[in-house]
Formats: sequence, structure tokens, C-alpha cells
Amino acid sequence: MRVMSQGTKWLILGGSGQLGQALQEEITLQELDFEVYAPKNFNIVDHRKISELIHDFRPHYVVNCAAWTDVRNAEYQEEDANQVNGWSVQNIGIAAQECKSTLFHFSTDYVFSGESKNLYTEEELPDPVNAYGRSKALGENLLGDLGIEKYYVLRTAWLYGKHRSNFIKSILSKHLTGQNAIEIINDQFGNPTNARELARRVIEISEKNIPSGIYHAVNTGSTSWFDFAEHAFKALRLNPETLVATQTQINETLKRPKNSALDSRKWTSVGMPFMCSWQEALESAIHEIFEEVKKEIAIGY
Repeated sequence: MRVMSQGTKWLILGGSGQLGQALQEEITLQELDFEVYAPKNFNIVDHRKISELIHDFRPHYVVNCAAWTDVRNAEYQEEDANQVNGWSVQNIGIAAQECKSTLFHFSTDYVFSGESKNLYTEEELPDPVNAYGRSKALGENLLGDLGIEKYYVLRTAWLYGKHRSNFIKSILSKHLTGQNAIEIINDQFGNPTNARELARRVIEISEKNIPSGIYHAVNTGSTSWFDFAEHAFKALRLNPETLVATQTQINETLKRPKNSALDSRKWTSVGMPFMCSWQEALESAIHEIFEEVKKEIAIGY
């Protein structure tokens, strides 16, 4: 990552995650005159240290990509998830406010129950069905209560890219290691979102003076997990017949939203375009992701 000695200062928390890495790559690719600091393995639950970091660096932008993302284990460690996704977000917000920094924070479609047959808008009240969703809703609420002058909560969904672990990399890994029947849920629906596309949206927002608040930052259109996987296989000219459609088990103890697809029309009200379709975003990235999975398998990652 090339760090500029002059220019706008960006602090990226969670810089080693898939979104944090995608944002750093996009800044480099666009040759932007940003001074970027993205500390690795920084514990955002240590409120004193994170506050000191923000006050010492005094960034123009704080981008909080750090999060508890283990949906299943959040059910057994809800207080830990609340610390990362909730109370730490409040602490980061306070420090950003004191330093007059603009804050970007990322939330999730899982703040909604998924029981609606319609797309969820930003105005609808969160109604999470699991601990992970509750922890992310807590972060949204705590941040909103601070009255920060400039902040953006970007709700995203089904994030994927070439970095770290995600759904697309998992199914490609199963294919490459010879699994013949890859079972994939076909009765849960959402918006697959490319991490690089989301990173571009963050940069776009920083270049325009749009109102603060909550926005749905997803690639447009919705699909099922199965159709998402099938589209990836077809784009790579792989045999999709190895994919087996399954339904959510009735006795599954972890509740997940059935239809958490987000409506992102709010962008047009602030003069910004929609993000591209999920199909276009996937096709633009899938070959690079596939090559990365091959490398990881070769080195035993």
C-alpha cells in the first residue's frame, strides 16, 4: 500500500479484512492523494487505545471496517459481539466527533427480520432475528444517538471479494478440491455485494457533500444463495450441475433472514447513482477471485 505524504488523511480500522483491503487497493488503483493509515490487528474493543489512535492521527475520515462477523458464534457470545459491533462503534464515534472526522461505519441487512416480501428501505425500523443482527443494530443506534455532524452508516450484504473468507471463495474452494455435490441454500434472498464496488462507493461519498445518515450500499438486484453460486460457476464456465439446491432446515437453531434484500433508491435522492447490478459486479471480479482461491489451495491456506 502506497501511503502519500500529503493529502487527505484516512484511518482505516479493520484494514486486514476483505473490505479494508479492498478500500486500500482502490485508493492505490485510483492514485488518490490520500495519507492512509490502516493498522493491522488493532483491537477496537480497547476503548482507550482506539481513542488515542484517532486523536493522535486526527484523520479527515475514519472508516470502520472492523466487525464481529461470525454469525453463528454470536449466538453463544452475544456480549462479545455487542462489544465489537456496538459499544466500540460508539467509542469510535465519540473520538471521531471530537476530532471533527467524518465517520464511515458498515452495517448489515441482518438488522431486518427478513419476513417482508418487499425490499427493505432505510426508513424501516430494524427487527433482527439473531444475536449478530442485534449487535449491528446496537451499533447503529448508539452511533445515531451521538449527534455526530458528519457520519455515514452503510448497510451492505453478502459481501465477497478476493480477500479473506466469503461465500464465493468457499464454493470455489470446494469445487477445486473435488467436492462433487456442493449443497447451497435456495430459499434465502439478498443482495450480493462486491467489496471493491463498495470501496468505490465510499470514495464517491467522500468526494461529494451528501447528507449524513443511513444508506443501503449494495449491488442492485437480489437473488438466492444458490442462484448467486450458479451465476459464478457459469461465468467461469464451470459445471453448475455440481451445485445442489437445498432449503433451510426447519430445526436449524440459528435464525437467518429469509428475504433481507435492500432497497437502495435513496442514492438517487442525494444525486448519486445506484451501484451496478450484482451480476455485473460478480462477472467483473470472479476470474480474479478464482485465481486467488487457486493460489490459496496451492499454498495450503
